[in-house]
Amino acid sequence: MMKPFIDYYEVLNVSRHVTPDEVKRAYRRLARIHHPDKNLDNVLEAAENFKVIKAAADTLSDPRQKALYDREYRQYLHKRKREERCWEREHKRRRQERDGERPDKRKRHEDEDEDEGSSEDEFWQRVKKVRRDCEKA
Repeated sequence: MMKPFIDYYEVLNVSRHVTPDEVKRAYRRLARIHHPDKNLDNVLEAAENFKVIKAAADTLSDPRQKALYDREYRQYLHKRKREERCWEREHKRRRQERDGERPDKRKRHEDEDEDEGSSEDEFWQRVKKVRRDCEKA
């Protein structure tokens, strides 16, 4: 399972094309709400929220860090999508095997290996023999 990636744009509730001034305004607005000194009844949770908000504001207000964050976020999304497709293929394969729609590939290859004397096997045996002879020489 992949580690969840924190979407800083969603944390600050801003668009992907945000300017540093908009980040500053969003940070100040959320800092007033989530600052630990303002939430005395739940200081630990407020402190955690405030750390995330502060990290989001620091990252998105610096153009270099923002570009790096955007690149890492795109890579994360791509990897997550790839893993989901892989999981879907595996789920589909298992469902088909369970329902008898598709034979297991391993069994099919084992059946092919039992066929002795096939011309393809003989070819590869000759190739291996030639390679061994070349190495000896």
